Amino acid sequence: MFEITYKVYLITGASKGIGRNLALNLCNSGHHVICTHYNDLENVNIILKEVQNMDGSIRFFNHDATKSDGIDS
Repeated sequence: MFEITYKVYLITGASKGIGRNLALNLCNSGHHVICTHYNDLENVNIILKEVQNMDGSIRFFNHDATKSDGIDS
């Protein structure tokens, strides 16, 4: 399909659905993943427990990706 060549990824809406699966697969493959979620700390905590024994790393930020304010932080 396609080859992944980079090591750091940004995924918005990563606390559930397609974003969650993509983040977990990338982290499991040894990549570093930066994720956003919007007020979904319960799912974020579940994901953080799942990735503890994976080769990559994952970091979450609470941010509404539909709004531009807050991007700098």
